[in-house]
Amino acid sequence: MIFCREYRVCCGKGPDSQTILFPIHTNPHALPRPSCCVSRREEQVRYRTLLIEHAIHTSSQTTGNEGYQIVAASPGIDDSELGQLALWCPSHDGLLPEFCASGSISFFQLSDGKNWITRTRTAGTEYSDRGGYRLVTHCMRIPDEIFIKFSNNPFSVLDAVVAGGHLDIDIDGVLPKEGKIQPVALIGRARAFDPIRLRAWERTLGHHLLIQIVDSCCTSTHLAFVGGSEVFSWLAALVNILPVSTRKVISFSTGQRAVASRKFRWTSAPDDYHLLRRWQLDGIRIIHCHSKPDRSTTPVATQANGKKLNGWTSFLDYCLTQNRLDAFQIAIEHDDAPNNLKSLDDFANHTRSILKL
Repeated sequence: MIFCREYRVCCGKGPDSQTILFPIHTNPHALPRPSCCVSRREEQVRYRTLLIEHAIHTSSQTTGNEGYQIVAASPGIDDSELGQLALWCPSHDGLLPEFCASGSISFFQLSDGKNWITRTRTAGTEYSDRGGYRLVTHCMRIPDEIFIKFSNNPFSVLDAVVAGGHLDIDIDGVLPKEGKIQPVALIGRARAFDPIRLRAWERTLGHHLLIQIVDSCCTSTHLAFVGGSEVFSWLAALVNILPVSTRKVISFSTGQRAVASRKFRWTSAPDDYHLLRRWQLDGIRIIHCHSKPDRSTTPVATQANGKKLNGWTSFLDYCLTQNRLDAFQIAIEHDDAPNNLKSLDDFANHTRSILKL
């Protein structure tokens, strides 16, 4: 046997690094490697093996059940999750009329803290002939290991899911197969912050109005967005300017009717004066989404009321006016960013002091 190939078994940084001679026919990719050395490509392959469990909720007649229910689910979803999902998914007439064409997007966490993204769309009429559209909700459980690759941004995950064709499921075709569907693998990643999106939103709204809206999002417990299809782009823009660690606590829906059992932090609302007035009295902040906002219907300026801006909003205001979005991106990506909105004020002030801004 002729030894004439020399391979380093480790990356050279680990304690087991060594150089060994192997036969000429040896495949270098098949060599054993210590655990201290895992290449970036191997990390990517490892992530690719992570699967997304998913389920489908719609109106159907199945064995022993009629009406809206989970009609199909992948094997990794347990009964407890299925029971909770049924409460988070809209049923008959559960979409606002202005969202029947575009559908609804939602993000929330179940009691076990797992991340779920749902997309609801219409699919013909109800089988029961009671009128209205049949709603189909595709629910996807996103593991933390995959979610962080997309910077904890549900909109980025959804883009990758759509691009991968994972939402193109024949709803009626899965029912004869005892409601079984297979988990899917999701590849890709997304940047934490898109400055172009932020600047475009600033040009659309104007700097002053943008700061008002961001401050409302940082200081209000619940927000209701009025504006039809504009709600989707507004929520995506708001998620873009939150720290990665904070995004997981913001549950939202872009088109579902408000139901007491589904407590979204950000939700859509119909343009109904009496309903919105009642919500305002209950402490819900109303934000009107329009391409060309009517300033008489948007939130009153926080500074005009003599109140101090939230620390995170003030930090964003500074970075926009001083063209320091690089500093803002550092804060968004920082590992020590809080996982709740209440601590965002102190974190922003601390970050500014460190960066001397």
